[in-house]
Amino acid sequence: MQTRHPLFDDLSKIAANAVGLAQGVGEEVRTFWDGQFERAITDMDLVRRDEYDALKTRVQSLEAKLTELAGSSTSAAPKPAKAAKKTGAKSAKNS
Repeated sequence: MQTRHPLFDDLSKIAANAVGLAQGVGEEVRTFWDGQFERAITDMDLVRRDEYDALKTRVQSLEAKLTELAGSSTSAAPKPAKAAKKTGAKSAKNS
């Protein structure tokens, strides 16, 4: 008497092969989308984090220098002269 039925053996082999095939296809799809994602990120021309941090530090330094220069220039700058009267222009127009 047989303990294993040949039909069940064949079905289990088919199921195991189908699972293996599904895993393989899943891996191929994942690899494809990873490549597409990497290509899209590269095409966006994004800045790297270290470049951003370096630029941020430089901007903060320049802002501090600008504030320092603005503070020193307002204390040393002469006051603007009052605007001249335009009576000369009116009299020339009336003549």
